[in-house]
Amino acid sequence: MAKGFADQLKSELENVYNKKTKGFKDAVFELCSDVIKTTPVDKGDAVSSWTPSVGVKKTRVIRTGNEPAEDTSTVQTRKNTYVAQKQQELFAELENWNPLTESFYFVNTIEYIADLEDGMYSRGVETQKTTATGFSKQAPAGMVRIHVNDWEQYLKKNNVNN
Repeated sequence: MAKGFADQLKSELENVYNKKTKGFKDAVFELCSDVIKTTPVDKGDAVSSWTPSVGVKKTRVIRTGNEPAEDTSTVQTRKNTYVAQKQQELFAELENWNPLTESFYFVNTIEYIADLEDGMYSRGVETQKTTATGFSKQAPAGMVRIHVNDWEQYLKKNNVNN
């Protein structure tokens, strides 16, 4: 039996909804992933403290329990390990998220995260990791605002705005 107009319309609306929802979730994943990737790493506390959640905001530092192996000697290797772990957590949270009915939270409660976002490190003291004025060499412009400012581009890239 042929589909009636109402069934065709319903099917098309579901199709559009599913594509837009997927695109929106992909945009959120990319934005949060970029924040994670640009978070400065020393020991990894700040980057490993990013906590994605759906429905209820998790306001404490939650560790994955998967600390890098002891032979992890470089900052970049440590960062890659934490980024991969956090992206897995992020993907798991977003997989069943319904953006129309549920809130999504991306929180970092490490005590110095605001300083890192402001580009600071060690409160204005020059170190190997900072400029003479105390700004982080890894993220002098922060990590959240530089990506949130590009939100429209994330949506466009994932075909949400058209």
